Amino acid sequence: MNTIKYLTIIILAFLSVQCCEKNIQGNEKRITIDLEERTETSVFDLTDSITVVPLHTSDSCLIATINQIEKKKDTLYIYDMLQSAFFCFKTNGSYLFKISDKGNGPEEYQHIEHFSVSETGEIFLLEPWGNIYQYSNKGVFKQKIKLPHVLESYNEIYVRGNSIIIISVSGDILYYSLSDGTYQCFHLYERMNAFFPIKRTSIYNDSIMNVSLFDNQIYKITQEGLIPSWSWDFKDNNNSEQNIKKLTSRITYNPNDKSVLTDYVGKGKPLKQFIYTSCESNRFKIALMEYNNSFLHVFHDKTNHKNWVFKRTKENTIFHTCTYTDNTFIYYDQPFTRGWRNLTCITEEILGEKYNVYTNLKNDSDSNPTVILFHLKE
Repeated sequence: MNTIKYLTIIILAFLSVQCCEKNIQGNEKRITIDLEERTETSVFDLTDSITVVPLHTSDSCLIATINQIEKKKDTLYIYDMLQSAFFCFKTNGSYLFKISDKGNGPEEYQHIEHFSVSETGEIFLLEPWGNIYQYSNKGVFKQKIKLPHVLESYNEIYVRGNSIIIISVSGDILYYSLSDGTYQCFHLYERMNAFFPIKRTSIYNDSIMNVSLFDNQIYKITQEGLIPSWSWDFKDNNNSEQNIKKLTSRITYNPNDKSVLTDYVGKGKPLKQFIYTSCESNRFKIALMEYNNSFLHVFHDKTNHKNWVFKRTKENTIFHTCTYTDNTFIYYDQPFTRGWRNLTCITEEILGEKYNVYTNLKNDSDSNPTVILFHLKE
């Protein structure tokens, strides 16, 4: 009898330790990274698989250019700004439907700035002057939502449940409730040349997250405002409060200023590093950064606390030209990404036999763009 009692105590203690470990893994408030401690990293250390998606091509679904792409489960959502058209495909490339409602009618939009897809697949198209066009998961128009005129411009939209988050290039956030139309406005930071508040927001599970400009803090956007969630700690390479204050007081918004971000980040410059994107998958916390005049990747494995810090993978791949969504990095050819740096993402080494399929599709001027999915490890 005593043996059974002691065995029960041991099992309960073991389960308690396991639960504590899981809670620690899932609730790390500060991720400490040495940016100089580099890790030889393969794409396959981070991904389970890579999918080449040959989007179906026909007159009814011909895409001129991809301006925004999102993935939800087995569905891809694509906005083509040149045509003011929204396309929906399966991740195997099969075509589902198209929204092309540009016009001056009551159920028609004039220009779409950004879109978001809800958990149930409903589509929300945002006009920059504050109108939202809501469609069902089959592409059927449902309603036009007129947002309150409280922002300088309406540049990004994120939808979760009954909550709509709008980000303005002016540095402000609008929280809007779909259920009752109530709203709150929050100020993110001052508008500055080269540093913009857009493309700094991501979705993780049911939360809408935003990374601060300079101090590596990750916030959850809620009805009450920005709630600190967790942060990156780059030790000696954190940006000092003194330098941040000097920078923000010096850079005021001037539309004629031609400065770029790299004028302010690097050795001998105000900022030691800058996070372009911070996102979170089921397994990783990720930062895509600017550091020492180069792109840098940081992947923190939440299951074993291992850190992967690298400029490029062993296969010569970078993820800075990809879009992150739904546990997946999505790559598609973008003409504007060609610059003074080597921005290679797709190589024969990572695609293997699929590389010929990719190059043939890429070189076929009559076919739709080819999309490549990097499925991160779970």
